[in-house]
Amino acid sequence: MTLQEVIRTASRVVRQPENPDPSGMWQRLAALPQQMQDAWRLGASWDAGIEALRGDCEVRRVVVVGMGGSAIGGQLVARIVEARSAVPVELVRDCALPVLDRHTLLVASSFSGETEEVLAALREAAASPCLKMAITRGGTLGREATASGIPTLFYAYEGEPRSALAYGTLALLGVLSRLGLCVVTQDEMDAAVREVGALCQVLSARESMRENRAQALAREIRGAVPFILADASLEPAAVRWQTQFNENAKCWAFAGTLPEALHNVVEGIGRYPSAPGSAPFHVVLLEDAGRPAAARARLAAVQEHLFDCGVPCSRLTFTGGNLLSTLLQACTFGDWVSYYLAVEAGIDPSPVPTITSLKRRVAQLSNGSSTD
Repeated sequence: MTLQEVIRTASRVVRQPENPDPSGMWQRLAALPQQMQDAWRLGASWDAGIEALRGDCEVRRVVVVGMGGSAIGGQLVARIVEARSAVPVELVRDCALPVLDRHTLLVASSFSGETEEVLAALREAAASPCLKMAITRGGTLGREATASGIPTLFYAYEGEPRSALAYGTLALLGVLSRLGLCVVTQDEMDAAVREVGALCQVLSARESMRENRAQALAREIRGAVPFILADASLEPAAVRWQTQFNENAKCWAFAGTLPEALHNVVEGIGRYPSAPGSAPFHVVLLEDAGRPAAARARLAAVQEHLFDCGVPCSRLTFTGGNLLSTLLQACTFGDWVSYYLAVEAGIDPSPVPTITSLKRRVAQLSNGSSTD
């Protein structure tokens, strides 16, 4: 099957799920392969911005500031870059920035262009000698960055910020690759699109429970608190799983990594034994098949301990032609699990009313007003 056939098949709406999904998140999840291709092309062909960023200073450090759905892209990029470049990529999920110098590239990333923390950070950096760029659909960030002469990569996408995963990840990766900070080849990208597309094709199908492991896992998790434990190489994917459970399924969820969890988390497992089948957590272990035997041994040991303690556990192994593909496959699987967990419980996965409400309340308190 050709690359374009994979994309078309993965994004074709074969059957609209008969569940509460009025905004059509199912289609957006299924269309990820096409989004990957579009986002990569956008970043890798951004000639005007690339020329403006090259300048006279060598970039020795990248700082990405973003929140929520815009932040996970920076975290994925940081993981990919650290595996193949000496240039560090730092993610800042706050309005307070670290010290920036003329060899630092500051990337302000906001889907809406209205993220308070990102706007505050960019304004704070106005007098800094660092290089700056923005990635956004528009909004205040787009206007202010453009007015200040900051190269801005605009993209068009309709949906939730968290559904624009490829734009936050691959558009930036394309820019960094063009700058020579982390070279990613077109062949690597094509392989990732094919592999993620094949996975989307399987996970979007609802007719065969044997094939659709995401739907089956959602049913296994239902009623428990998901705890995602991932191999260190898949840490961004574990975070993505957690936040997708939070936002799509509107439920508690937690994430951790191995080997770190072997130095703390495991001590609490089974501390207060419960009757078989009554454990409040369902642990999902994410395994990177490309990691050494020691990493697999850690996962196996934790899996045995969970079984001995009567804690439900599922283990998923991801194999990709490269780390980019493996990470995005792991993220994609979690996206679909959280989606099925939501719609099969009668929950619309798209709106985030609590987040919206608390943002308003923070604004009220910041302005000194109160309804108490």
